[in-house]
Amino acid sequence: RATGVCEPIQIYGDAEEPLSFTLKNVEITVREGIESVSVIDATNFEKVTMENVSLNGYESPKIICRTDGNVEVKNSTPVIAESLN
Repeated sequence: RATGVCEPIQIYGDAEEPLSFTLKNVEITVREGIESVSVIDATNFEKVTMENVSLNGYESPKIICRTDGNVEVKNSTPVIAESLN
């Protein structure tokens, strides 16, 4: 469990060897007053998976995708995958 979160989780892999990242059985609550912050900011990733993840207090939970990669959400708070590439 993480509470009072005020920055997105930063995921930065190697362009030659993109990484995979999984959040599983996690509850994340954003700090009051900054509800528009992204949940994850990802670069050089193959896959981001959220499984049984509860996101609290976010206006519109989103994952920022700065490069191509897959986002998979299972039994979790819905998120928007926003591509910036």
